[in-house]
Amino acid sequence: MQNTKLALRAILSTLFIALSAVSVLSVNAQNTFTIQIQEPADGATISGAFHVRGTATVPNEKQLALIITSAGNGAVLATQALPVSGDVGAQGAFDLTINFNVAGDTPIVIQVVYYAPKDGSIMAAAQVHVTLQKAGAPTLVQGQSIPTIVPTNAPLAAGPLPTSTLMATDSTLAAVQLALGDYEARTQIVTPIAIAVQARTFNDSCLELHHPNEQCSADPVDGNVVKISYAGLVFTYHVGNNQARMNAAASAPVKHKQEGIPKLLSDAAAAMGATLYLPQSLSGPFQGLPLGHVGWDSGVVTLTYSLDGNPTSFTVVEKALVPGTPLNAAGAGVASIAVGSYKAPIQLLGAQQSITWAIEGTLVTLTIPATVSAADLTALANGFAVLGSTQPGQTNPLDRSDFDKLTMALPEPIRSAEMARQAFLGLVNPLRKGHVIALQSRIFTDTCLQLARSGELNCDPTSTPGYVIGIADTELYRYHVAGNAVRLYRGNSELVDKLSVDYGSLALAQAAVNFRVVAPTDANLILTGVQGVPSKTAGSITLFYHDRASGGSFSLLETRAGNVPAVQPAIADDLGTVSAAFAFPDTGPNQTLITLWASPELGAGGITRVKQSFAAQQ
Repeated sequence: MQNTKLALRAILSTLFIALSAVSVLSVNAQNTFTIQIQEPADGATISGAFHVRGTATVPNEKQLALIITSAGNGAVLATQALPVSGDVGAQGAFDLTINFNVAGDTPIVIQVVYYAPKDGSIMAAAQVHVTLQKAGAPTLVQGQSIPTIVPTNAPLAAGPLPTSTLMATDSTLAAVQLALGDYEARTQIVTPIAIAVQARTFNDSCLELHHPNEQCSADPVDGNVVKISYAGLVFTYHVGNNQARMNAAASAPVKHKQEGIPKLLSDAAAAMGATLYLPQSLSGPFQGLPLGHVGWDSGVVTLTYSLDGNPTSFTVVEKALVPGTPLNAAGAGVASIAVGSYKAPIQLLGAQQSITWAIEGTLVTLTIPATVSAADLTALANGFAVLGSTQPGQTNPLDRSDFDKLTMALPEPIRSAEMARQAFLGLVNPLRKGHVIALQSRIFTDTCLQLARSGELNCDPTSTPGYVIGIADTELYRYHVAGNAVRLYRGNSELVDKLSVDYGSLALAQAAVNFRVVAPTDANLILTGVQGVPSKTAGSITLFYHDRASGGSFSLLETRAGNVPAVQPAIADDLGTVSAAFAFPDTGPNQTLITLWASPELGAGGITRVKQSFAAQQ
């Protein structure tokens, strides 16, 4: 199937139909609600603007949901509220004009759905399968503009992407970015976020990223190039064929946390000029062997694991792999073991045996007693991990090919984005690894995304297309997202914090505490959440923000001045995460103590911009 992305926008009037003051349907919607798509016909081939037309029982909201997906991979291509005319409870009609721009024949599925307002369950649905064909310029509908997105297979450029070029034209990607940004600010753990996904047909089964002596079939693979932002840096992955591979040449160097790494090993890695890998989870005849010696000379590092009285000591020699250097392949009749996807020949050297293989840009030679079995040698070689990691098995640490069912069930482009994220999370191994486990289109029944907070009165009863997103690590976060609005569904999440409550506005948060709640006024900031522990004596309020200028996230914990923690200067860790505490205003009797946590993307300039924007409230 050709590798093409559908770029499609529904042509709608900008006028939303307001909810009418009508009585609730007295019939059982599950039994009587019907939807029928009359146009286009199932199986039709379409080459120009077309209508989605049909009949349906008119719901109280007078709107249904239109969802268009790829017939090939299930990717959500467009979602839109679909107005229905007629009397509530009777048969009504819908009619919507759609334009599209595709590079070739593109099979799609058009679905019209009615979601239950109470819980979002599907009450009725209809669908047709059609094929879109490449045509000339789309036909203009009088009085309406036609925003189109033209797909391209050009490779993505290496290096950071400015905010203006982040590929958030896909509404699902933009929604996940907001949800992950809020999760990052709440957990105060830097998390990788996909900022771009672009279709690509790779020339082989290795996604054009070959490892030394790896056998790759010349079969084209439809996939995606995914760019991940982490700690202010950009990393590029090729995703397809149920695997995600980092393109190291188009990525920033990977920063690994240095806490807990002995200086001797850090110095050895620096002297080698390449990544140092150590065996993990020693078992069998190697169980309990300590690292007894570390030495280096002329860019070659030698590690010796030994223990007095134990004859199964072994030696690891590592050096930088010169690009293009071939590895000796195991020939017919030559004993070998599998290290990842590479068959490493075993060389006998008297009473010793050794194997040599590559882990990305590092050449590793392992020498052990000849009496050790091939099974134990295989387990040891496949248990190496990057210096500072506790996760063994990184034979190709920049790749990943084992993904759970929840990940593979995600719609594109979120599936590819999440595969790349999980591959990167396994590489950098942060304290928390939030996985996107679910994404579902939803038409919310109001502008508060069906999550009105206590005392909140400004929720307009207007149908709002959006998404329900689940993020899980040691806790489960469920979000409702639409446009620039994101709300944590605390009641449907599983969180350790059982005391905090969410507020729908700063004014509602202010009413719960006895100190002044202040917020930055910078126009680039999106307030993603307001959380607090209400108390008239020692309460606190936390504000969570996404910064559109930098793509970063930050949180502001506010308490009455004089409470712990005290004012502290800004401190940055090795990833560039910044924490600080300051009082606002600087002097006076009504100070608020603000404890800031910011992701590395903001940098010193972004944090200064945030702090300066408080001044407008003095």
